[in-house]
Amino acid sequence: MLNQNGIIFGGASQINTRGFVASSLPINDNLVRQGLLNNRDAQFLFSTIEVPGGTDGTPAFVPPAPPPGGRYGDVIVQRGARLVATAGQDGNGGRVMLVGPNVRNEGTIETQAGQTILAAGHQVGVRAHPESDPSLRGLDVWIGRVEADAGRAENAGLIRAATGSITMAGQRVTQAGILASTTSVNLNGRIDLLASYGAVGYPQFDGLGGKTDVPFLSQFTGLVEMAPGSVTSILPEANGKSIPASRLSQNSRVNIEGLGVHFAPGSLLAAPSGDVVARAGRWSFVDGQQDLGQHFVSGGQKFLYEGGRIQVDRGAVIDVSGSTDAFIPLAQHLLAVQMRGSELADSPLLRNSNLRGRNLLVDLRRAGVYAGREWVGTPLGDLTGFASIIERGIAELTARGGDIALSAGDAVVLAPGSVLDVSGGFTTHEPGRIQTTRLTRGAHLFDMHHAYPDRLYEGVYDGRSTQASGKWGVSRTY
Repeated sequence: MLNQNGIIFGGASQINTRGFVASSLPINDNLVRQGLLNNRDAQFLFSTIEVPGGTDGTPAFVPPAPPPGGRYGDVIVQRGARLVATAGQDGNGGRVMLVGPNVRNEGTIETQAGQTILAAGHQVGVRAHPESDPSLRGLDVWIGRVEADAGRAENAGLIRAATGSITMAGQRVTQAGILASTTSVNLNGRIDLLASYGAVGYPQFDGLGGKTDVPFLSQFTGLVEMAPGSVTSILPEANGKSIPASRLSQNSRVNIEGLGVHFAPGSLLAAPSGDVVARAGRWSFVDGQQDLGQHFVSGGQKFLYEGGRIQVDRGAVIDVSGSTDAFIPLAQHLLAVQMRGSELADSPLLRNSNLRGRNLLVDLRRAGVYAGREWVGTPLGDLTGFASIIERGIAELTARGGDIALSAGDAVVLAPGSVLDVSGGFTTHEPGRIQTTRLTRGAHLFDMHHAYPDRLYEGVYDGRSTQASGKWGVSRTY
């Protein structure tokens, strides 16, 4: 949907489709012809400004004349409106993308397993996110030129992207409503709040993965505001599924960048066992007469921590603490194993001992380091392969605490009464008695987690002892 005068979704609007784009900015005909993501020479997909022709003979893109008054309209989703992009039969979600000089949502936007994008400015560029980073399954977004009274991306409603991603980008990003994603055992959730703009095409980009695969260079940073009462969350998705793993392959992630980042009183950011990265500073940028390549690091353009500030006010909460609602059968931690060559590869004394091939019961909650090698269950051998095939649910996999990284050039201010929570969660078991295998050596017993591979053992203790009489030639077992 394209309309230069602006687009308003009224309170009775209902849209349900696989993918939906609404823009008050003209779309670049060159990218329509060659493929929206086949961007060989770093052109903006939406632009109110003329785009020069490419070095491969691509013609210049000249946008149509602006509407009367010379101002392109905003894109607004009013309260009560509902925009839904449904997931396909393959489980992949759709996309809702709203593009305009200013974009504001007061209604409900849902993109299950997909992506919601609010992009504010007079030029918007996109590319498919690199497969090398599976934490985002969707598009990267850049904001180019932002003229007067533009660049505001605002959410005052509900945006929900279960096991998907939400991206808000502009000169000023305001989160005053609810942003809700989820993380499952298979797919993580992600939220990006990006107050970066002034992007220009990188002249050495060729679209072929050469010197850099980043098509645009950002010049400026703005403000990200987490308004009072706002809720930004990526919660574990309790769907009853389990996977054989000891931890999630991808944590939930919240990225925030700008010159200033403000967590207002009463704002909540919750991502159990997730990663929250907020950075305040400026982009490295030099003009076209200098080598722009020196301003790139692995994964993109350098971000300089200078002149930026992060403020976390009283009553603001950033919570990445672990989940506390996991109930786990106690038997899940007990492993009956027979150790042979591969398990005893680092235990030469025991490879041909009487413990080889014996049934041994270990508790996988026991772990430590012996001789520089990490172990689980017992230091006698390597059982990490067995531990990784036990199926675990999302509550257990998110029980460990997450990480919060706040970086700024000028200051990171945590006001009295603000809360940053990185504590670990816990799991609950039914009561019971555990008796793991004990090994004998002389008159001593060694539990499996205290049995080290630098000594030989006589055997497995079974609770019985035998007393023999040489005089009478009889024995008695107790």
